[in-house]
Amino acid sequence: MQDEDFGEGFERQDFLLLGRSYPLVFQKGDAYLSSQGALDTRAQEAENFYKTCHPLIRDLGADSTACIDVGANVGITTIALSQISSSSAPGTSISSIVAIEPGPTSFKCLKSNVHDLPNVTTINCALGSRAGRLGFVNAENNSSASHLILDDNLETGGCLVSRLDHIVDSLSLPHVGFIKIDVEGYERNVLLGAVHTIEKFNPWIYLEFNSWTQIAYGGVNPKDFLYYLLDWFGVIHRVNKSTGALEPILSKQSAIGFLHSNLVYNGCFDDLVMQLRE
Repeated sequence: MQDEDFGEGFERQDFLLLGRSYPLVFQKGDAYLSSQGALDTRAQEAENFYKTCHPLIRDLGADSTACIDVGANVGITTIALSQISSSSAPGTSISSIVAIEPGPTSFKCLKSNVHDLPNVTTINCALGSRAGRLGFVNAENNSSASHLILDDNLETGGCLVSRLDHIVDSLSLPHVGFIKIDVEGYERNVLLGAVHTIEKFNPWIYLEFNSWTQIAYGGVNPKDFLYYLLDWFGVIHRVNKSTGALEPILSKQSAIGFLHSNLVYNGCFDDLVMQLRE
């Protein structure tokens, strides 16, 4: 796609990830991306994501697998997954990547940013526990803050909501080995709509745990959500922000310790990784 397809409200910058440059389109004034400092931060986050997720995917044990990026925004984590796909390292290969994004502005950018990447499918919807429509705030000054509104009367225009299980079935994906979820407090509902996929394929799940958005947008008590994850998966892992190492959370007591760090030291933001205990 060319710049003129977007008009004056968008800009394009080179995005460098692990030595490779990608032309990245985003809306002007988007605080998440519009300064060089923001782009550098996003690049470092994507590199950390790559380093954490690459061995998880390669060691799945399947010949090939699909990866699903839920809350893909403008496509940065989708690009990182594509780099894993193109890696020559031995192990499970990525056969397809499905990038799902509800925001109309972010989705337009996403389609352009992943247009030349092989085996990427983009879908413009939100995911939840059941299909329908929900209100949606399209935060154009900070695309990372766009979110669903659970009690909206759809005066915002709303957005389509599907279930991950339905999307996996409709695409006839033979195997799903990795799911990234970053949906501003709606993570529990996404998981509830993905029970069949999780139980069938036992994928690795990489999930943003943002206590503030869970309370403000999702109506979820973060402690209850942590306990829910522990009860279902048995073990969950915090991603160390400095090293990318996975640090296990084994009990409700250690979950409380994690929650204290999340709220007091980490600005309510952490990433968790989990897989069903066999």
